[in-house]
Amino acid sequence: MSPSGDKLYVVNHLPHSTGRRPDDPLSIAEALSADEQDDDPALGRLLEFRISGSVESIDVPGQTLHATDPDLSQVPGQLTEQIPVEEPVRERWFNWTRGGDDPRDSVTGECFPSCEGRESFPWTVKVNGESAHSLNANRVSTIVPRPGEVEHWVLETSGGWDHPLHLHTEEGVTIDRGGDFMHPAERLARKDVWRLPEGGQVRFQVKFGEFNGAYVQHCHNTVHEDNSMLMRWDISLSETQASVVPTPDPQPEGVTYRTPEILPEGNPFDPDYEPFPNG
Repeated sequence: MSPSGDKLYVVNHLPHSTGRRPDDPLSIAEALSADEQDDDPALGRLLEFRISGSVESIDVPGQTLHATDPDLSQVPGQLTEQIPVEEPVRERWFNWTRGGDDPRDSVTGECFPSCEGRESFPWTVKVNGESAHSLNANRVSTIVPRPGEVEHWVLETSGGWDHPLHLHTEEGVTIDRGGDFMHPAERLARKDVWRLPEGGQVRFQVKFGEFNGAYVQHCHNTVHEDNSMLMRWDISLSETQASVVPTPDPQPEGVTYRTPEILPEGNPFDPDYEPFPNG
């Protein structure tokens, strides 16, 4: 254990010239030097831990906690119940890829947010094997028809840098990684972020909650999520049709609402809907 008064740092030594993948790693000394020179604010020290023998309690003002105090906390023998894997109502495939940049709504021809001044970025998402799209916040890529339904989602990427893929507001039960090795600690684990290496795949189960509305799924590589590699999915409350919430369009004079475009490959109510075939 480090003595009281020491400081420990988490240091980033992977520079990025582009959003595709890291450059060659720097030595720790080089990364710290870049940090001191402010050449790249993402390099160098990211997080500082201060080692202390005692600290004032936040929960109980006036009480001082000491490193030598006995630890009376206990971890329960069972933290949670295992969620069983069920037969899904449907299976969907999402391919996180490059190319096919298309921020325009196929119905209105507009981008949302606006295309004006928008650069073209290569990172896109395919749903059930159809066309690749970059972000349009008015485009609904996938509809979950009813709360409580169980679906299996397959996320895959064909190449390039790793993609840590994040499902908002819901969590999944991790089933497998295709034919690749999966660590025992991940098998059947409840997660909402899955790291996909180059050419990787993961399959997980989602049982959707009762809150209808718009959600997103995206890559957590910052330059990817900020510019294009994000898709919208909605939970519907309709038994017979695609019922989604209008898209809010905030402006200085007030908020108006747009009618969303719904991709047929993500809409089980569409007569042409065909889930991507397994294998």
